[in-house]
Amino acid sequence: MRRKSQIRRRVLLFPTITFVLVGLLLLISQFYILDTPSWTFNWTGIRPEIRDSVKLDRGDYFGRYVCDNFYNRHCLQYQNRREWVMQNATNQELVKLMNHPEPIIKAMAHEGLLRKENTDHYWILESSFIDTTTFLFTTNGHDLPMLIGDYLIERVLCVSDRIPMPAPSNQRPLSSNLTDEELIKILKLYNYHFDKKQVYYNAYFK
Repeated sequence: MRRKSQIRRRVLLFPTITFVLVGLLLLISQFYILDTPSWTFNWTGIRPEIRDSVKLDRGDYFGRYVCDNFYNRHCLQYQNRREWVMQNATNQELVKLMNHPEPIIKAMAHEGLLRKENTDHYWILESSFIDTTTFLFTTNGHDLPMLIGDYLIERVLCVSDRIPMPAPSNQRPLSSNLTDEELIKILKLYNYHFDKKQVYYNAYFK
């Protein structure tokens, strides 16, 4: 009788342990997906050297921040790394990185394509304003958060009339290949989304 009782307890205990283990695995996997979204990114078609250069460590401070202080050692290291990627990544790799979950990598991919002479600058800029849920912050902590489109207009092309131009950095402004008509259209998009940025920000971070 005792033997049967022990067997019955073991039979009942097995599904309980299985349920707990499955629950823990799901919880751990969900934690890593939420805490490190880059783990879910599909790196197919991106060379290992590019992947290793853009991949951020867990908790990397620059996942969402634009470096403003180039005298800061960490800022300088990160800036050098992103400069290398923009120069060495192919157009196809940069297009794929435009959809990376990390804001700073997504911004870098857009900027890298804008710095290529054989790319459609109008399409790159227009597509950047479709994204109203990706925000960039500056390391000085004083500026308003930027959308990807804001970053390209204000920091890469430097053609905004809504904010003061940034202090000189080691990156010179880009000469865009936009026509006058295309630039007018892009600035209209920029101004439209600039006025709605607080709405986007409140909706995303509520």
